[in-house]
Amino acid sequence: MRDSLRILGLALLVAWCATGAMAQIGPGPFAAFPSADPTDSRFLGFGCPGIETLEQGVSIALTVPSTSSEFTLSFFDGETGGVDVDGLEHWDVGDRQLEFLLYADPLLTGGTTAANLIGRWTGNDPNLLVDPNGLWTTSEAQMPDNDWWGATVQTSASAQSPSGFFHYNLVIQLDGACVTGEILESNVKIASSNPMTFLVPSFGLVAALREVVNDAAFVYPTVDFSDLSDPRVFVDAPTSYDGTFTFFFSVAEGSTELRIFDGDFDHGTDPTQLVAVPSGATLDACGDLDDPDTLPGYPDFPFDTLSAVDEGASTLGAPPDDSRLDLFRRGEPGSADRVGCVRYEVVDPVGVVYRNDNPSGNREWEQFRIVSQDNPDAGNTTLADATAATAELPGGIWTVNVTGLDMSNLNFWFADTCSTRAAGDGVSPACPNQTVYLVGDTVFSDADGSGSQDAGDAGIPGVEMELLDSTGMVIDRTRTFDIFSPFWNACLANNTGIDPQGFYCFG
Repeated sequence: MRDSLRILGLALLVAWCATGAMAQIGPGPFAAFPSADPTDSRFLGFGCPGIETLEQGVSIALTVPSTSSEFTLSFFDGETGGVDVDGLEHWDVGDRQLEFLLYADPLLTGGTTAANLIGRWTGNDPNLLVDPNGLWTTSEAQMPDNDWWGATVQTSASAQSPSGFFHYNLVIQLDGACVTGEILESNVKIASSNPMTFLVPSFGLVAALREVVNDAAFVYPTVDFSDLSDPRVFVDAPTSYDGTFTFFFSVAEGSTELRIFDGDFDHGTDPTQLVAVPSGATLDACGDLDDPDTLPGYPDFPFDTLSAVDEGASTLGAPPDDSRLDLFRRGEPGSADRVGCVRYEVVDPVGVVYRNDNPSGNREWEQFRIVSQDNPDAGNTTLADATAATAELPGGIWTVNVTGLDMSNLNFWFADTCSTRAAGDGVSPACPNQTVYLVGDTVFSDADGSGSQDAGDAGIPGVEMELLDSTGMVIDRTRTFDIFSPFWNACLANNTGIDPQGFYCFG
């Protein structure tokens, strides 16, 4: 699914950890996804359809302040198929490697032009310690198994936007197309010394733990679980994984719909396996039902779905509703109901919750579509899953809380957060990024009353300026002659006024 994805919006997926709390490279503090904790089992996941899954890469925007001379990228377990010092394989299956491509992308277009390539690093092959062009250094040649590896990157003029900030596009993908039946799963954590945003809000998530016990202490396994005859001997390394993931989407003001697409959730439990091991707790059958607003063949989806099977009520084996780990699904600790059911909640910025208790089955995609009262599909459950009580969806950060995600269940997400829907039009992107450009001007004393700034018309420092959205809400503030603003140098370079004391710029 990685070859023709369009930039349709921004998904903010950032978690912060304290400086020095983890073995990341560089000064920190770090933004990390899905987390910075090496023992919690949460990973970005990449796979080939040979393990009954989908295939998808990621495109991540990195924003670095104009005052920074360098930034740091770190990857945990960037290699594939390796083993630790005890010869134990933990997270990955297969031999193909991941490649990490960093491009200068000053206008955040998601560009991957070869001329803009800053660095390329590989998970299994040796990497250079020093870039021949002096743009980066790495912590070691080989990405280690089950540990952090890092690259320190010098900011480059080729990545600087009109706002003065530096922007990059980090692409993570397999080093070639999957072949028919190929068995591959590679998982990685990402950390950065600067904010990260998914340019194309598309990614895979996995509890990368080949563990078969649902409610005992969690430990890392010694070998690949694909060998069903394995005696299940585990190393002593407990994990905090509890079946939950959390991430965030930015929804533009004025939107009348939010479309979230979940893929390969493996929703549904084999009815012959409804007793958890070892507790004996009864699991909910969680049958995978048809989703009325997801059409077979996915004709209106804004991305390639060729590797998926048609959405629909499926039974075991055609395709299987769930993986062979039904007996070992992970429900929420202490939950008295719906133990073993994968599901998620979408929470808007004012706290309204929209539940999805029927996500996609094996190798399927389903959309979860929330519309506002102003949307023509409002109230029509065959065209939308939920209708908000407001004329427009609240702009801002929306949260997705996933619960009950079973171990080794690689699932995929795509968010169309800034689209418009019209008959015959399909989906159109409408999501500008405001960090690229400057909005500003000059406040001055018009001594001669000419209406324009002439020689002798002094700029006025210290005037507070407000930036308003279309509803009149204040979304940013600054002052004239704010030399401490991160946009000040860019403001000086781009302002056409006479006296800098009156300059102001919003980034």
